[in-house]
Amino acid sequence: MEKWEIFFREVNNIKDENIKNFVKDAFDYAPAYFWTIAASRTGKYHPPDDVKVGGLVHHTKKVCYFAKELIVAMQCEQYADEIQAAALIHDLYKNGISEKIKTSMDEWSAHGLNLKKYIEQETYGGKTVEELFPDPAVQQKILKVLDLAARHMGKWGPETHPPVKREDWLLHIADYVSSRKLVVIEEGL
Repeated sequence: MEKWEIFFREVNNIKDENIKNFVKDAFDYAPAYFWTIAASRTGKYHPPDDVKVGGLVHHTKKVCYFAKELIVAMQCEQYADEIQAAALIHDLYKNGISEKIKTSMDEWSAHGLNLKKYIEQETYGGKTVEELFPDPAVQQKILKVLDLAARHMGKWGPETHPPVKREDWLLHIADYVSSRKLVVIEEGL
């Protein structure tokens, strides 16, 4: 089984093969901790199913669910693939490149913003998205995925990257709602 296959349904909601393959590649080189850690270090900001072993994966699945539902409600269908991809990878490097390297709060709050750098470094051996995807249309879509992920933190993220566009807010809301203590979804994820 490939690492990304735990998200088989969510990945296959993405129609664009370039975006889908980008997500699969990112999961293949995700930090080992991503698959096992809780979604919250303190347990204060997530429901019980997200603060146990594998909680970050569970949280990610919920974000994907809410994002998929909100795409229609918020009329963002033209960015459906980009939003789904960003939902999948938004917390991929939540604690930085390695769990052994303790990240500061500034680094933690910028984990979405640092995602591009981390994926380029860890997944593609230092090649940039711009080098990897020379086709301007494909490059634009991949950069949109990374920009959405960079803005997912809302007011808790870097001041330089707040949600601005409707699709930015959609991902932020999906992430925020997924982290509320009373949002417990066990079946069907």
